[in-house]
Amino acid sequence: FNNYLAAIDGFCELILLKTGNTQAVAKNIAKIRDVKSSASSLVRQLLSFSKKQPAEPTSVDVNEVIKGMQGLLVPVMGSKINLKLMLDKKGCLVLGDRSQLEQVVMNLSLNARDAMPKGGTFTIATTHIRIDEKTSYRYMDLKPGEYVQVIVDDTGTGMDEDISSHVFEPYFTTKADSKGSGLGLTTVYTIVKQWGGSIRLRTEPGKGAIFTILLPAYSGRDK
Repeated sequence: FNNYLAAIDGFCELILLKTGNTQAVAKNIAKIRDVKSSASSLVRQLLSFSKKQPAEPTSVDVNEVIKGMQGLLVPVMGSKINLKLMLDKKGCLVLGDRSQLEQVVMNLSLNARDAMPKGGTFTIATTHIRIDEKTSYRYMDLKPGEYVQVIVDDTGTGMDEDISSHVFEPYFTTKADSKGSGLGLTTVYTIVKQWGGSIRLRTEPGKGAIFTILLPAYSGRDK
């Protein structure tokens, strides 16, 4: 939630710097409205979680969510980081919760940003893959079928094996106490698992990090 508040604060600062540019002011106000909508959705999810009531899954297009967040991610990532989107031309429907997917994208983006203090390139790519009987051995935690693959790639500092083996554990963080709770990647892992998917990390010191997420594809028809 603090991430959303920081984004709102950033857009307000941009408005103050461009008070003479009506078009720019209107654009940033629209962004504030979008962030407010996402924050409200997160609050509803937190209330649902506190009551132990899981969010009702709906059809979500991963591509639309990522494109919709682009205007928010650019200022959050900062001017030193180049954001690249390589989205499948075909719709990437999954069955889940839009605000949760936004959390996944936001947390992975912030993780990448912190790994690139001197700048770099951050890429989000989507595609469709099929897991069959011949390839299922590579994905022991997934059933054969159609999946939407989301690859999040950064050119940051990377991690050694000791650190990378703990990144999804609650409260594990290498950041200062004031800069991280150690729950960002745990949240990502939990959401992906709730949706029947998987997430894997490939990283080496000095060679960045690649998170690969697989989510069951949704045909748009009730099962």
